[in-house]
Amino acid sequence: MRVKSISRIVLMAATGVGFVGLTACGGGSSSHPTPTPSCSVQVNAFDPPAPGGNNWNAFQKYVLPNPAIHGMNLNVPWNSVEIAQGQYDFSSLDGQFANYPGKTINLIFQPISYSNVNNPPGGVNTLTPSYVFTTAWAGSLNPPSAPLDVTYCDPYPGNGTFVRTFANANTPGFDPTGVPVVYEAPFKVAYQNFISAVLQHYKGNSSIGYMRFGLAVQSIPARLAPEAVKRVLDHFIANRLEGEKFRQYVLRTKVETFRALTADLAKPAELFPQGTSTSLRMYFFHAPNGRMLTIAGLRVSFEHGHVTSIEADEGATAPVVVQS
Repeated sequence: MRVKSISRIVLMAATGVGFVGLTACGGGSSSHPTPTPSCSVQVNAFDPPAPGGNNWNAFQKYVLPNPAIHGMNLNVPWNSVEIAQGQYDFSSLDGQFANYPGKTINLIFQPISYSNVNNPPGGVNTLTPSYVFTTAWAGSLNPPSAPLDVTYCDPYPGNGTFVRTFANANTPGFDPTGVPVVYEAPFKVAYQNFISAVLQHYKGNSSIGYMRFGLAVQSIPARLAPEAVKRVLDHFIANRLEGEKFRQYVLRTKVETFRALTADLAKPAELFPQGTSTSLRMYFFHAPNGRMLTIAGLRVSFEHGHVTSIEADEGATAPVVVQS
């Protein structure tokens, strides 16, 4: 009989600390007990308080001395370490290790504020370094890129300047506190550089249990997410090594594998990039060869043979843009 691993999250309200316990146990239920495999339990305190913080005295008295508490999971904002482009200051983070003597330290890096309007700071991103949004950074990439886009929605409105849309550093009144588009080059390259710096800094550090990063592999419409998950799990089942757990499989498998598994589900390229067309209508034609043609009008005003402005009414259509 295969014994399943069970993950439990236990919240300890008294100290405001979440504990994550991982168990791998099994047993029989008949009148003749069967041998029970030995159990290994690891409990980590999630986002523990620091000296001077709320509940620190209770945490120090009741939690830290408890031998069942294996480690501490520390949340680490990206911009608390990368204080300027390419400048990394680990002193504050390293100093926190001494607060939890004898405990393994696990680092969970946060490139974005993952809270929405229902939780502080209320759907406002303050954790991504400011340079990542700039035209200078985007232009320095190889190849050069447009500035990082930022999106705004009801659960994550940023500072409220923009509503249900997107913008970037070229947009008047740009607000960088919405959700950055993490699969665009300015974000990906900066975060990959940051990951490399972190790995180099903590290489060989025996205090570290694990470090957790997040990086987008593919941009997939939400309705296709279940299919993407199914494909990854099917690949895991078909290709796992003997006794290999899912996390070990993910660490062993290259990112390109997951990208290839979901390539046909990925968000299609933008049909009419900003500046190519601002059409009010698009027309679709399914060609006999199976290709889909999309036709849109380019709405512009001409003065002395030059484009001068984008018109707001559909009657000012000029050239036609066709994509297939």
